[in-house]
Amino acid sequence: MSGGDVAAFLFFAAAALFGVHKAFAFGSAIGSGLGKTVDTSGAYQIIVRPQNSEAVDLLARTIWGEARGDGYRGMQAVANVVMNRIYRSGWPDTVRGVTLQSAQFSAWNAGDPNRPLMEAVTAYDASFQDALKIAQLAIDGMLSDITGGADHYHANTIAAPYWADGGRISARIGNHIFYNLTGGQA
Repeated sequence: MSGGDVAAFLFFAAAALFGVHKAFAFGSAIGSGLGKTVDTSGAYQIIVRPQNSEAVDLLARTIWGEARGDGYRGMQAVANVVMNRIYRSGWPDTVRGVTLQSAQFSAWNAGDPNRPLMEAVTAYDASFQDALKIAQLAIDGMLSDITGGADHYHANTIAAPYWADGGRISARIGNHIFYNLTGGQA
């Protein structure tokens, strides 16, 4: 087998393992764990998506929609809130359940001006690439919590919501104030 034959075999073996959906290549060429579209023949594309791709995508879109203006640390902090909720009682135990829970993350609210932007963003956007990296680290359990265990936050440009009254501020990151209202550990 030539080097090209081996690469093709590995690519299609990965497609069989992960399930063929669209073209996505993984490996040292992308180093950060992000997928990269590969044109396999000029006629069509195959994307190999890992099983947790929906969770990574939802988390990345949520953190991008909520905190892209705060850079990497701001998006990391929002990812921390999502993951802290998943691991605590009283909250859904999946990324989908937490991020799409009604009235929890404003970027998902109907009529929010961020929603169409968030739904349309692609990996060509540099800040969304960061969001994808952060989301994958969070899903893999490799993202450190910089919020002091926060399970709530709000923008510092609005009056504190009713739920923040008397709440313990655990961090101020970017344009957001974070709270650990359930007392979980960071």
